[in-house]
Amino acid sequence: MVLISFTSLVALGFLPSGVVAIYHYGNNSAPCDSPLFCFGPVLHDVQMGQPRVFDDSKTFVDMPTRFPLKKVQDAYEQLPVPLRNNTLLQRFLKDHFVPAGSELVELADWSLTTNASFISSIKNPIIEEFVQKTVGKWANLTRIFNESVICDQCEGSFVPIKRPFVIAGGRFREPYCWDSYWILQGLLRTGGSFTQISRNQIENLLDNVEDYGFVPNGGRKYYLHRS
Repeated sequence: MVLISFTSLVALGFLPSGVVAIYHYGNNSAPCDSPLFCFGPVLHDVQMGQPRVFDDSKTFVDMPTRFPLKKVQDAYEQLPVPLRNNTLLQRFLKDHFVPAGSELVELADWSLTTNASFISSIKNPIIEEFVQKTVGKWANLTRIFNESVICDQCEGSFVPIKRPFVIAGGRFREPYCWDSYWILQGLLRTGGSFTQISRNQIENLLDNVEDYGFVPNGGRKYYLHRS
């Protein structure tokens, strides 16, 4: 059996040239080329600091910058080294980053309709109530990418998406490959506006294939080398 490396596939033209299995900087490697969200001193200090800056390690890497990348990096270099407490770090993050997920906006509930006619055929009242509540959640989980939040030359980890999509919820603010299968099952049964959003989900995934050669695990830069 002949084994062909990922790099060879790129060189042969089977995958887009922008796709590299692992980003290398010096003698180290990272899941992407972002010096804020995949490697670098800011990421290290935020994620490894004690006490922890955030309870969830995903919070920082989902926070877009308020200013261009260079300005953020220069400001960080002005902080005293080593940082002896989190007070300065927290102030730096508040001044130079916006809250996690700020680049995504909910669609207005009134603009989304449902047509889940199958609910009337459910005989068990407990199951019927559960399904009605589930159908009612889709609007709260539908997002669009708000490009205006990200300033020119600013840094964010979200992979831009052209069409509305549905998230899994909670800490998962972006679309996911495997989750999309189960979400589509529900959206298609819900009908109404969500029939078109189902199509959006699929077209967004196909855009990933065109841009990266495959569907990443999720819609963040740090997922671009995980299928």
